[in-house]
Amino acid sequence: MVQQDRAPGAFLGPTQAMTDARGRFVFVQVPPGLEVFVYGRMESLGTRGQPALVTAETGADHAMTDLGNLSVRPVHVVAGRIVLTDARPMPAGTRIHLSRQEAWDWLEAEVSPDGHFRFEGVPPEPVALSTRVKGYRFSSRNPSLDWLNDRIVGTVTGDLAELTLELAPENERLHMRKPADGVDSQPLERPLLSADLH
Repeated sequence: MVQQDRAPGAFLGPTQAMTDARGRFVFVQVPPGLEVFVYGRMESLGTRGQPALVTAETGADHAMTDLGNLSVRPVHVVAGRIVLTDARPMPAGTRIHLSRQEAWDWLEAEVSPDGHFRFEGVPPEPVALSTRVKGYRFSSRNPSLDWLNDRIVGTVTGDLAELTLELAPENERLHMRKPADGVDSQPLERPLLSADLH
C-alpha cells in the first residue's frame, strides 16, 4: 500500500503486509484519512497473476476498511532489446528498470551484451522503462519517449516479446530534437511501442 499524495513532507512511503494461506492480509497502524493505492508486488507474485490496483481511503481512528476480494488478473512479459545507433556493443553491467506508474513497485533486469532484456509478471498498467548508458540518451525515434524525463513510458496491453528501444549519442542533435506541436511529451495512456528504426 502507498499514498497517492507523494508530496515532500507528506509522503510516508510504502507499507507491506504478508498474506496468509488463504490470501488474506491486514495493514495495521495506518494513519487515518489517507487516499492510497493497494497492490501486489511484481517480484512477490511473479507470473502467477496480479490483483487489479485498488484505490481506497483509510478510515477514522480505530476503524477498519474492508477491500473485499481482490481478483487476480493475467500478467504479461515485456522483453526486447536496446539498440545503440552507432552499433557499439552494450557496456558490461548495463541494467534496465521497469516501474509502475501508480504502485510503488519496480523490477530491474540485466541487459545482455547484445542488448536483450526480459521482464515477467508485468500487470496491464502504465509503466516506465529507464536505463543509463554513459554518453547516450533515448532517441526521438522512440514513439513512447517521455521527453521531460528521458525514459520510455506507455501502457502494457499484452505480451511484448520484441520491444526495441533506441539510444543515441548525446551529441547527435538529429536524435535529440524536441517534440513537434501535438506530440505527447508523456504518452502514459498510449500502448508501449517499439522504436521506429526504418
